[in-house]
Amino acid sequence: MQPPHVQVRDLQVTASSPDDREITIVSNISFEIARGEVLALIGESGSGKTTVALSLLGYARGSCELSGGSIKLGDTE
Repeated sequence: MQPPHVQVRDLQVTASSPDDREITIVSNISFEIARGEVLALIGESGSGKTTVALSLLGYARGSCELSGGSIKLGDTE
């Protein structure tokens, strides 16, 4: 069995509110995707699907930050 091509462990994304409070946007997200496999993120509007997908690219919008966990794509963390 080959190791997963994408591995996400305990992903957390936070944002700063206008009054500088830290707000957790996404927390404790973990999944693995094997090469050739497809994963669908399903949820209501505002549930964090796009935030998780952007995190895989190492990107966080506006006042957001990747604040915890790990993302591994192939051999790159």
